[in-house]
Amino acid sequence: MIFNVLYAILQDALVWKATWVKRTKSLSQPFRVVIVFAGCSFRKNLSRAPMRFSFFSGIRDLFRHLIISATSGALSDRLGWLWAVIARVFSGSVWLRHKIAKSPHQVQATVVSVGNIVVGGTGKTPLVLWLAQALHERGLSCAVLSRGYKGKYSKKKAFTIVNPALHTASCVGDEPLLLAKYLPSGTVRIQKDRKTLAEKSAGDFDVLLLDDGFQYNRLHKDVEIVLVNGSDPFGGGSFFPKGRLRDFPERLAKADYVMINGRCSPSDQRELDRLHPEEKIVIEPQISEIVWLNQSVNMPRDHWEGLGVGVFCGLGFPKGFLAMLRDAGIHVLGTYLLPDHVGITKQELELFCKKIILRQGVGILCTEKDSVKIGALAEEISLPVGEVRMRFSCVCNERRMVAMLDAIEAIQKNKRVTT
Repeated sequence: MIFNVLYAILQDALVWKATWVKRTKSLSQPFRVVIVFAGCSFRKNLSRAPMRFSFFSGIRDLFRHLIISATSGALSDRLGWLWAVIARVFSGSVWLRHKIAKSPHQVQATVVSVGNIVVGGTGKTPLVLWLAQALHERGLSCAVLSRGYKGKYSKKKAFTIVNPALHTASCVGDEPLLLAKYLPSGTVRIQKDRKTLAEKSAGDFDVLLLDDGFQYNRLHKDVEIVLVNGSDPFGGGSFFPKGRLRDFPERLAKADYVMINGRCSPSDQRELDRLHPEEKIVIEPQISEIVWLNQSVNMPRDHWEGLGVGVFCGLGFPKGFLAMLRDAGIHVLGTYLLPDHVGITKQELELFCKKIILRQGVGILCTEKDSVKIGALAEEISLPVGEVRMRFSCVCNERRMVAMLDAIEAIQKNKRVTT
């Protein structure tokens, strides 16, 4: 038993050593020393895993990880004053951006925005997918407009129609690629300038779904939907990096519909009701199936109970995903958590598999957003790699959710008559 524990610790150390050396070898020696020192100093709290390291993106990711580690670990008290100063500057820039925003541009299609008020994940992508499918079922042609975050094609002057058969996550971003897997061909489009993208797409569709659009002021939005995380709807009550806020909670009053992912505490619920008096729609993610990427069989629901697995993911809020797995009776033997939108490498995955095998695990699980980034890599791994497919279910105020879809359809019919 002692040998197994020591071997597990060694495997964990090898992951970090190999990754830090590989991802810093292109830098000058002094900067490498700084990076390695920072990695060692923050190892205990830096559980979100090493970073993909090109020079500029590496500096940005390193800074982000140091902030995450310092704001959640033992250094938070010492550096709290610094995060408070940066947060004050950030909140001032957000206030100024809203203040000087010009009149939004209107397009002939109905624009529906899905957004949030915090950095990190709240579950927008599954919600956008559900909304697009629900509108398609009502006979409305619908497109998803995304900036294609982390995708190199988003910077092109011309928009890109996402095609899962042609594109990778590095080209178009992981979330647009995931959405394109399930939505009709040609309906997921990316471009950094979403105002221009909306103008070019408005004539082809009835409804334009603006992914992560709550802070986007250049485009008129007919319906504003804001999704908050039930476990922490206000991002710790402070702007990033002191907390996780990216916008003022008071702006929830601007939203037409506020949806809550998971249950809120009574105090948070009262504050949400004060900021947005309308009824809230409460949704919860549930596992619909587990699809093994490197095997030809799927796992029935009655086989999940007691399943011992490792879990890797690159999410903004991984705690929610892990909690959902545990609630389903899945035994999580180990985790490898990466920054949001960052994919795991072959070396990292192989070493993580060895660690899970040592703990007598039967497989590795990840989210659909992670599976679109690993591609054929799953075929080269010794353990089964499972893609956890999730779907939302409405647990409170389903009537208001139906009314929301009715309102979108009514707005579109009215626009069709007037144009």
